[in-house]
Amino acid sequence: MKNETTKEKRIRQTILLLSIFAVIAAFVYRNEKIENLSGEQMKAVVIRRSESMTDNPVIAMYRSLEERDYIVLYQIVRQDKNHFKSVAVTEINGIPERLLADQSTDGVWIKLGEKWVYYNEMLIEEKRKTEHIDLLSDQTYPFSTDGKNVKITVNNQAITFNIQKDDQLEYIFPLSKDGKLLLAVFKDDVRVVVHE
Repeated sequence: MKNETTKEKRIRQTILLLSIFAVIAAFVYRNEKIENLSGEQMKAVVIRRSESMTDNPVIAMYRSLEERDYIVLYQIVRQDKNHFKSVAVTEINGIPERLLADQSTDGVWIKLGEKWVYYNEMLIEEKRKTEHIDLLSDQTYPFSTDGKNVKITVNNQAITFNIQKDDQLEYIFPLSKDGKLLLAVFKDDVRVVVHE
């Protein structure tokens, strides 16, 4: 059997390290669609809208996994094909009735039963007066659909995008201040819609 030279050993180790890095990167970055496999209705709210291509919007989303309930903060990386990058996650006690943004922080308000609970930008529960809730943050753009296309008007401009026959669109939120990046929340998934 042939002995491996130092150069061959380094090449083999480099290839191995690159392969491990590629697998890790695949787990860190997600593509433009997040599916909900739990059967619970998707709930999401925009926490911070983007002001430019280098400013990434932040959303909070309810997720259910193995009969546990979670709130996840995602950054939508605009310069990386609008990939969802998980920023923070926390387990909550029950399915939230409503998610809302805060008026002055990157935190999220969650309504569980009759109680509002505030989580900061790292999803750590904090005491905060409910007067800071942005009650309009979960207001959807009005839209119409014929089962194949969705039509909305943003900044006096008509926008149309395609959907699948079985898609059940629930909400459309602005992800950018200029309205060119939208968050489409369906019953079973969430997608980023880009228009020029």
